[in-house]
Amino acid sequence: MTFPLRAVLAFALLFGGFATVCPRLTEACGLDFWNRIGQETPPANGTQEEALEGVKQSQQRQEMRHIVIQELVEERMKLADAIDHFYELDQIEPEVMNQTRRRFPAESDQMTVGLQVLSHVEAFLYAEPSRREEVARRLKMELVALRTAASSAIH
Repeated sequence: MTFPLRAVLAFALLFGGFATVCPRLTEACGLDFWNRIGQETPPANGTQEEALEGVKQSQQRQEMRHIVIQELVEERMKLADAIDHFYELDQIEPEVMNQTRRRFPAESDQMTVGLQVLSHVEAFLYAEPSRREEVARRLKMELVALRTAASSAIH
């Protein structure tokens, strides 16, 4: 396979993943062409500006998640606090929380977001396998403690 073909395939995979996670954003940018076939009305004015604002907000949420993960990995933050921050960020765009529930099914939104945080930590520490295992072990113990506290509070 030549380099340009690899680049095109990589872009197609990335775009497909992005379109799955953020369908409203791809529609707003006018990139949702497969659902626009046969539509005769052009997108409303200002759609590009709204889409760019959506991208900017998404980038800001990603930056905030990155900061939270750094604090969590460096043990300057507890898992419960990281879950609260991620939950607030997920609530900004309702579809994000729906995607999170589908990707990390659990008995409550707190546990769902906890699994999301763990996934982000593992991705953050991908290049450091031994540290990733150590941090993941610590956070899984915190998650079990949170789950136990939540279930005992219900009973």
